[in-house]
Amino acid sequence: MTKMQDLTVEKDGLFHILHRAEQRAKMLFAEEARGLDLTVRQLVILDVVNANVDLMQTDIVRLTGIDRSTVTELIGRMVKRGLLLRERNARDARAYIIKISEEGRSRLMAAEEASRRAGERFLETIPVARREDFVFELQRAAQL
Repeated sequence: MTKMQDLTVEKDGLFHILHRAEQRAKMLFAEEARGLDLTVRQLVILDVVNANVDLMQTDIVRLTGIDRSTVTELIGRMVKRGLLLRERNARDARAYIIKISEEGRSRLMAAEEASRRAGERFLETIPVARREDFVFELQRAAQL
């Protein structure tokens, strides 16, 4: 792995550094969520569906920022695995309402704990006094 001081915005570019940070975050999540068989994107979808009622796939795209084709593919896989339920929309028979199953809710609860642990590990490299500001500025850059 490249040493932290070897990466610079001038040499490597901001987007490469952000990509490497994302890779590290996903790796930490995968380590903490071992055995749950969930990716970060699947966790995000479970969380959004759990927190909202009567969502259609277009709502999930809007709320997660994940592109439409990826959301469609992920939901299809998650329905097959019993994590999500897909029901016809009573108001529009062409559309589906996406709901979380009991298995999905159970997996979400376990994955949220794994995500918390991964987040703590990710932030360990940042001095404690600067962590809150780091997260705030990251949210601001992501326009959340």
